[in-house]
Amino acid sequence: MFKTLFAKISLSLLAIFIVLGGLLVSRIDNSAQAFQEETLQKLHLELAKNIVKDSPLWLEGDIDQSTIEDAFHMMMLLGPAIELYIISPDGNIMNYSDPEGTVVRDVVSMEPVLRLLADNTMLPILGDDPRSTDIQKIFSVAPIYANDTAVELLNSALPMAYLYIIIGGENYDSVVDMLSSSRIASLGLSTLAAGLLFFLLVLLLLFFFMTRPIRKLADAMTTFRDDSFLQKPTALLPPGDEKDELHRLATIFDEMAERIVLQFNEMIKTRQLRQELVTHISHDLKTPLASVKGYLESWQINYDTQSREDAQHLIETATKNCEQLECMVEDLFELSRLEADDIQSIFEAFPLEELVDDIVQKLHIKAEQKNIQIINEADTSLPFVFADVKQLNRIFNNLLDNAIRHSKEGSQIQISIKPNVAKDQNFTSLEIKISDSGSGIPAGELAQLFEPYFRASNQDKHYQQGSGLGLAITKRLLALHGSKIRVESQEGVGSVFSFSLPVAKNS
Repeated sequence: MFKTLFAKISLSLLAIFIVLGGLLVSRIDNSAQAFQEETLQKLHLELAKNIVKDSPLWLEGDIDQSTIEDAFHMMMLLGPAIELYIISPDGNIMNYSDPEGTVVRDVVSMEPVLRLLADNTMLPILGDDPRSTDIQKIFSVAPIYANDTAVELLNSALPMAYLYIIIGGENYDSVVDMLSSSRIASLGLSTLAAGLLFFLLVLLLLFFFMTRPIRKLADAMTTFRDDSFLQKPTALLPPGDEKDELHRLATIFDEMAERIVLQFNEMIKTRQLRQELVTHISHDLKTPLASVKGYLESWQINYDTQSREDAQHLIETATKNCEQLECMVEDLFELSRLEADDIQSIFEAFPLEELVDDIVQKLHIKAEQKNIQIINEADTSLPFVFADVKQLNRIFNNLLDNAIRHSKEGSQIQISIKPNVAKDQNFTSLEIKISDSGSGIPAGELAQLFEPYFRASNQDKHYQQGSGLGLAITKRLLALHGSKIRVESQEGVGSVFSFSLPVAKNS
């Protein structure tokens, strides 16, 4: 029921206002009572002194009982809020105006009495109520001196007793209790409660609008999850101050959602590519294996009847298929290591034109079988490159082998290597281009050219002799050298593959 942030805030505010309202009512009640007591004590502060002054309560060494009774009777006529007591200097109650059986104390504390006589500026000062064992009330007090000239000459230093007047007796308390439940008190409490309730409603409304963007953000997150993180949510919040925490949170979530969608799409694409990869691998491995098996079975069946030349032909054909299978497995393992960043490169300075010459010589026989001429147009006295010899050997082998397989019979393959010169006339890199005159690649398929097992739609099946991984491996090997391979192609004319390699320092 209280799972949302707004509900929790509302419940917390309600609890806080209930506690705050109770504390406020209690504080107001205590303050009002303290103010009332201070006012009453100030008004009656001289009451005991005036009674002692006007009515001699001590006569011939003892309390004048008749004078005291007259004073008690006069106070009772003034109102039920006054209670008179005669107490000794040590606090013992000597006489009082209350009916018998109502006074439960025999002694009252003298500390507040002496404190009021010494300093009456810090009011209210509460004293013991003789009618209760635990209640204190405001009072008025005055010392009673002996009506004796010798004593007066001593500045009345030793009072014989004290007139102790409780202001607000039990009858007064009854009247106050009755008034506290009256219509005026109820109206005051009702007004206070209504004010607190209005303030609470205003705060709840304010929090409702403040938490609205959070609710929208939570709904967007839930929708994003329900859509399997494949569709980015629409704008979460209207444009606002970038310093606002909610807008920053919404912006971060928007960027995060965009990245998640992109990564999910890449994962889906990768999964599809892996499925295609498994399909291609299964097909490409099955073909040479079936050929090897077929030739070996023919050799075994006709072992006793076939000629030596036929047997040799079958074995050589099976061996070629095994070599093709071996190359395919090696390419697959190399691509796997490249994708896993499990390739260690050994960079060194060496002359690139010598490496290219060696590769051209190795592929010369294969090119002659199609009457293809490989023209090496590398500039003389080129600066050394800083690269991995083994990886560059694989890159040029892949590109030239690919060019031979796809070029027309009697055509040419051109290799161009030229230095790039900076403004200070220093060599920065070498630009390599390999051009063929093959069937070309459709413009719409160039972006997929370096994907594993990609074959152009216009490619003849006769040329599908490679593993389908050569260009993918080439792209990743060049990435290890900080270079990117580029391709330009025109259907029916041919293709040009180009890339650059860094020049060794001081070369």
